[in-house]
Amino acid sequence: EIEIGFPASSIRDGSVRLWASDSLVKPLGTQRVVPQPLRSEIGGGGILYTFPATTTPVSIEFQTQPAALGSSELKLQVPGKAELRAHIFVMP
Repeated sequence: EIEIGFPASSIRDGSVRLWASDSLVKPLGTQRVVPQPLRSEIGGGGILYTFPATTTPVSIEFQTQPAALGSSELKLQVPGKAELRAHIFVMP
């Protein structure tokens, strides 16, 4: 599971947006996203999700099932903010 928290300043018009690199879907194998996104747009080497944000703090949970052992780089970005890079190592 990967949980991402957002400060109140990330909320715009009752929603929060998050771009995630393709590695979240492919090698890390996202199976479920909570809450369900309002919208998903593919492009730029990843997916731009729009989530409802009716309460603060806002958190998003990606439940994953990696396809293989080893290292993956995950990039996340709230549009207009600095990109976050994380190296995730999957072990048995």
